[in-house]
Amino acid sequence: MGVPDKTPSVQVGEEWAYREKARTPAVHVQVVRVGTARPPRVRVRFVDEEFEWREDWVPPTRLKVPWADVTAWQAREDRWEAVRDASNHVEGTSEYWAVSAVFDAVGGDLLDDGYGASAGVLIVPDPEALVAKVGVERDQLLGNPLAFVDDDGTLVAPWAVTVYLAHQLAPRFAEQI
Repeated sequence: MGVPDKTPSVQVGEEWAYREKARTPAVHVQVVRVGTARPPRVRVRFVDEEFEWREDWVPPTRLKVPWADVTAWQAREDRWEAVRDASNHVEGTSEYWAVSAVFDAVGGDLLDDGYGASAGVLIVPDPEALVAKVGVERDQLLGNPLAFVDDDGTLVAPWAVTVYLAHQLAPRFAEQI
């Protein structure tokens, strides 16, 4: 099983949200041409007046969502960024590794404490399975104002919730830790 392809399927004439780098705002582009060479490239025209209809060849992975969906996509990106900003100070600390040990004892398929840019972020792919296994209330996980349930049903919460959950679970899984 390989890595899923994150290259969007685009057609000439479509309008997309283009983002050059993480943390930069998305801009409105229109697909002018789809390249045939490798690596894949798409020729886009920048629609906003500030770009004066400039055109450029760009990697298709920088096309994030159809332009009609940009508002919802940006709101999701903003929620994730807020959670990461509230959490990323913990990576590599002893507290971070202690939480990781607790979560490993519970089961890595049920929850994760993130890594890299998402270090310290509580990520629960199936909140109902976690609640059923460990008995913690879902409302306790969503009580933080930054916590949210993502589009795919994954519960996402900042470091404060991650630590809280680890403190709740550590006594229950002491033998496995």
